[in-house]
Amino acid sequence: MARNICVGDRVILLREKSHLKIVEIQKGKKIAFANKLFLADGVIGQPFGCRFDIDGKNAVRVPTDQLQTTSDPQPHGSEDTNSTDNRNITDNPQSQKLTQDDIITMKEQGSKGQDIVDKLVENSSTFKDKNKYAKEKYIKKKKDKHVVRFSVVKPTTRLIATLLFGRPSVSKHCQLRLDTLSQILTVANVRSGCNVLIAESCQGLLVGAVLDRMAGVGNIVQIHSGDFPVRVVVDNYNFPPEYLKCLHSLPMDQLLQQQQGDTEQNNICDDDPPAKKLKTTTDKPSVKTEPSTPDIESGSCDTEDNIVKSCDTED
Repeated sequence: MARNICVGDRVILLREKSHLKIVEIQKGKKIAFANKLFLADGVIGQPFGCRFDIDGKNAVRVPTDQLQTTSDPQPHGSEDTNSTDNRNITDNPQSQKLTQDDIITMKEQGSKGQDIVDKLVENSSTFKDKNKYAKEKYIKKKKDKHVVRFSVVKPTTRLIATLLFGRPSVSKHCQLRLDTLSQILTVANVRSGCNVLIAESCQGLLVGAVLDRMAGVGNIVQIHSGDFPVRVVVDNYNFPPEYLKCLHSLPMDQLLQQQQGDTEQNNICDDDPPAKKLKTTTDKPSVKTEPSTPDIESGSCDTEDNIVKSCDTED
């Protein structure tokens, strides 16, 4: 079930031309976005995906009927043949009667961005001489400058990876692009219910993507250096507590100590004491023995002396 935006949530402000920003929603907090400053109170309690306009210092939700009635360019050929063209229009700063000081005064008085656009169109001496498409281009240009309309969406892996890769500090996230991240998840066969061992140094971007795909079912062990893991990006996902239960951490120093202890234990088991070696060895010790005297009575004659003695005895 979809829920509304609550206090403490991390949300992404999305505007045209891929203008993204992650902010935390708090009561009375001032948010700077698109060269505008507004309070976050108007966003609290609204569903994710709604569009807002900045009215003075407040964010006002745009009604659905206004979004549906937005004028779109008509198909080619719908314009009448007797429309005007731009051949006689020259670039003249005097064609706009509304000065910059007047626009600043209107903003200080709390005028909406759409009201400023209407005033610019009204005080333009060349607007009526433009053709249909030139008028639409002029209005769109003024809206992009004075009307800040944005959407408040839920953070996803696609949006977070796109936002982080466009930052100047992209090296902190190992310059991990969205397509590379998706290939890692696919090749590793990350799915719900599996067990994953992660060693990364991109501030939790890979951990958050794996945790989001597993949906809290399975186990994730993150090997990290230092006393605690760095999971700055994971906090932007707004994971529920049941998702974080399957996330575990293991310091690399502790892992190396355990591995070293196992190696020493194996060496002790392999090296037997010297006494046991003598008992279990199959090689008998070589004992030097003196040559035995030949048995004369048996008639054995192994040496020359024995042969002489034997002959003397017969005589």
